[in-house]
Amino acid sequence: MTELLQNLASGVMIGIVYALLSIGFSLSWGTLGVISIVHPAFAVLGAYIAYFSYHSFGFDPIASLLFTIPVFFFIGVAINSTLFNRLNTITKHVGFASMVVTFGMAITLESLMKFFFTADPRLLRIDYLRDLTLSLGGVSIASRYLVAAFIALITLAVIYYFLYSTYTGKAVRAVEQEKEGAAFVGINVMRVSSITYGIALASAGVAGLALAMVYPFEPPIHIPWLVIIFLVVIAGGVGSVVGTILTGLIVGLLFTLSGMVVPFSLVNLVIFLALIVVLIFRPKGIWSV
Repeated sequence: MTELLQNLASGVMIGIVYALLSIGFSLSWGTLGVISIVHPAFAVLGAYIAYFSYHSFGFDPIASLLFTIPVFFFIGVAINSTLFNRLNTITKHVGFASMVVTFGMAITLESLMKFFFTADPRLLRIDYLRDLTLSLGGVSIASRYLVAAFIALITLAVIYYFLYSTYTGKAVRAVEQEKEGAAFVGINVMRVSSITYGIALASAGVAGLALAMVYPFEPPIHIPWLVIIFLVVIAGGVGSVVGTILTGLIVGLLFTLSGMVVPFSLVNLVIFLALIVVLIFRPKGIWSV
């Protein structure tokens, strides 16, 4: 029973981080029609910024978000303004074109990170969290998991509040639901699209910090992270914020709970069999209407 509770707790916390990693990808795909393969590569870059801010410069890695969030946001705005808006004018197949272009961006970013940071695996170990654990009912949870999940949860709450309680956020949802209709009622679609992609990359930077506290990372890790993102977003419904969050939790739980009954090498097989079942019965996602 204790093992089950332990895995449930771990699955929930990992799932929250997966949801944050996936939310920006879901927003950019649903709102812009952009399939941003480079998204997890920016998460890896965010992990490196947090790592070196602490181990090389002595700054608290959580405080590094004060740099990562605005910088990644403006990078996202610049990429959308100069690249994705251009793709929208020259092709009707924005999804495929953006996938090809951002794949090249991802490989380029991976190569640059290998050059500057080497390919050695790293794990963000924060000294003041190293030996702290929370014990409750026989379940012990390392503080780094708790902090990573808390950071992810706060970020998801801020994004949810922005989308559902602010004028700009409602404009983002309007563009996602009906781009032509949003433009007809006076919404600046290009501006909203740039803000959306800026938020997407900023959320990736925060997710990178959270993942660096939980898992070892290296430049090529963006590929396995991309697989998780696709799994969460497709199963949850493209563009569905609530669906992405809930499916992230489910995937986190599947990872930890399936490891109790099958060898760890087969965990990914269980996950993808679950995805196939979802796509057979709910091809638009579990939480789609």
